Amino acid sequence: MIIIAGQREWVKEATESNCLKYVSTLESIKDLPHSAWIFFVHWSDKIPEEIYNRYICVGFHMTDLPYGRGGSPLQNLIIRGFKETKLTAFKITKDFDFGPIYMQKQLTLDGTAHEIYRRASTMAVEMAQEIYLTKPIPAPQRVITDNDEKFIRRKPEQSHVHYAKRGEESTYDFIRMLDAPGYPHAFIGGATWKIVFTAAKLEDGKLMARAEFKWL
Repeated sequence: MIIIAGQREWVKEATESNCLKYVSTLESIKDLPHSAWIFFVHWSDKIPEEIYNRYICVGFHMTDLPYGRGGSPLQNLIIRGFKETKLTAFKITKDFDFGPIYMQKQLTLDGTAHEIYRRASTMAVEMAQEIYLTKPIPAPQRVITDNDEKFIRRKPEQSHVHYAKRGEESTYDFIRMLDAPGYPHAFIGGATWKIVFTAAKLEDGKLMARAEFKWL
């Protein structure tokens, strides 16, 4: 039995289009049969030991693990200049992003964060089906090296445009990497107001974006 656990609408869309069962809370997991395989796609809450000990639990991380263990992988990749990455499916253990690897697939980082998340969710659901059917033995992650950076989860205040590198292309990347529902979009502003930027595009070397003024 395949269960897709997710906390974002794009995960639910990818699951339903593949006619699989979707759950969004830990409470809805506890009554599942013990033979279930649970694939956690875009899931940020800590998974209790009783869950990953009872079921076969597989997580997905948007880096070539062990590189990029930690939070905000998409934003941390784009801000470092990555154009593509690997979506890694790994066995969930007590340590975050440390479990052995079932499978990896190449993933482009083109487009807005929303577009990338939707693309990654579709890929994750396809990988879940393949893993469930083939049941590969997960391989231990390679030995970590000095080049294997650990990512830190970004804070909402880091969405201020002054955190972007100078230049049209870098600012374009900064705006698009935050352009997804439920994420703190790129902004400028002060204590009582801000201007939020979305839908960025580059045309003839010029950066354009949708701007929305908000009182706080």
